[in-house]
Amino acid sequence: MNHPPDPMIIILIVVNAIIFWFLFSRSWLSLAKLYKTNQPPPHNIRRMRHGSVGWIRYKGTLNVGITPEGIYLSVIPVFNIGSSPLLIPWGEIDRIEKVNSLFVQSYRLHLKNNKTTIVLKKEDLEAAKLFFTGRGIDLL
Repeated sequence: MNHPPDPMIIILIVVNAIIFWFLFSRSWLSLAKLYKTNQPPPHNIRRMRHGSVGWIRYKGTLNVGITPEGIYLSVIPVFNIGSSPLLIPWGEIDRIEKVNSLFVQSYRLHLKNNKTTIVLKKEDLEAAKLFFTGRGIDLL
C-alpha cells in the first residue's frame, strides 16, 4: 500500500535545496554585482570547463572566454539558475598565482574589489597571454 510522503520530509528537502543553492551561488552573486554582463559569449568560448569561483568548484559546467575587455565566465544552462554571465575586466585582476596540482596547471586570479578568487586551467587562459603580458603578468 502506497503512503503519501511525510510533509516534514518534503519541507526538509525544500529547505536543503534552498540552502544548497544559496551556498553555491553566493560567490558568483558577489561577482555578478560588479561584473554582470549582457554580452553574448565570445567566439572563442571554451565550454564545459573545470574551474572554481570562490570555494565552489565547477566541474565541466563552466564556460570560459577571453575578450579584449576581460575574462568572460558563465555556467552551462542546466546549472545557471541565478548565475548571470560575468565579464571581469583585465584591470580588475590584481594578481595571479600558480596553483600546484598533480597533473593540471592552473592559476588563481585575485580580484581588486572582491575577496572571491577564481581558479582556471592554464589552457583556458592561453588566449589571455597577450593581455597579461601587457600588464607585466607572465603566464609560464
